[in-house]
Amino acid sequence: SEVTLDDGLKLVLLVEDRAGYSTLCRLITQGRRRSAKGEYRLLREDLADGLPGLLVLWLPGATPSRAGGRPLTTSANRRRTSRR
Repeated sequence: SEVTLDDGLKLVLLVEDRAGYSTLCRLITQGRRRSAKGEYRLLREDLADGLPGLLVLWLPGATPSRAGGRPLTTSANRRRTSRR
């Protein structure tokens, strides 16, 4: 699924497993509940607890900005990168 966060950051979310499908459904539901029918609104804070079971790809705009590429730092990501 391709999503655009409230601040303009575009992401592609790829499901890895059953946990990822559940995570994606939760995220979509959360975004739709805070918006008018047929729309969604997601914030970076919605991703703060991590996205278990999902692979996340950043889609930079035509002119990538430093703010757009700001890492989505979560405790899960910090643990994952510290093991390398």
